[in-house]
Amino acid sequence: MKRTSSRLLLAALIATASTLALAQPMQGGGGMDPAAMQQRRAEHQAELKAQLQLTPQQEAAWATFTAAMQPPQAMRLTPAERGQLTDAQRAERRQEFQQFMAQRKAAIETFRAQLTPEQQQVFDQHAARMQGHMRGGRRGGMSGN
Repeated sequence: MKRTSSRLLLAALIATASTLALAQPMQGGGGMDPAAMQQRRAEHQAELKAQLQLTPQQEAAWATFTAAMQPPQAMRLTPAERGQLTDAQRAERRQEFQQFMAQRKAAIETFRAQLTPEQQQVFDQHAARMQGHMRGGRRGGMSGN
């Protein structure tokens, strides 16, 4: 049971990391508009919240969780800005990203602990589905293949 939970937590982390990566403008000017990414993230969160059927007592945990899923503005760079970073700055940004992902992991674990077993199952299924979307969505559409 613990192993399955760890795998699903890893799936949720991968999905959120992929979301963060997609929120970054790609080299060459491609990628999704940041406002469109924010809209998509809000839609996914609304879908998950509806599926979870949260109780009023769980609303504060939900608010904390969704806030933790937002990448800090300081982590977003344009391709031109990324190209101007020194090796030391890149290393520092990697460390900041690792810290951010550790905070996200803690937020996922904390939120998941507030859910009933049935809600945890829904949460885990949603994370797995999002991971599939992120795998297939970057180049081959949002098919999940």
